[in-house]
Amino acid sequence: MQRTLDDATLLDLICGDDVLRRQFLWLRAQEKGDLETAHDLEAVDPRLSDRVAALQAEFIAGGGRLDTPEQRREAFGRMQDELFERCAHTLGNS
Repeated sequence: MQRTLDDATLLDLICGDDVLRRQFLWLRAQEKGDLETAHDLEAVDPRLSDRVAALQAEFIAGGGRLDTPEQRREAFGRMQDELFERCAHTLGNS
C-alpha cells in the first residue's frame, strides 16, 4: 500500500477518531501486558472487543502465534503496525 499521508498527519487523524484511538490504546496495553487498561477501554467501548478480535483472527490465520508472553508482545506490536498501515491507506484515500 502506498501512503498518501505523512505519519504526523496520520497520527493527528487517528488521535481525533475515538474508535481508532481506542483500538491503538488497547493493542498497546495488550503489548505491555496492561490488562487493567485493556479492560477499562473495553468498558468504555463495548464493541472494541469485536474489532480487535477481528485483527487477532487475521493475525492468527496468517500463522501468527499468541502462546507465550514474548509471542504476545511481538504479535500485538505487529498488529499495531498493520492497523497503522491500514489507517494510512483508508484515511489517505478518503
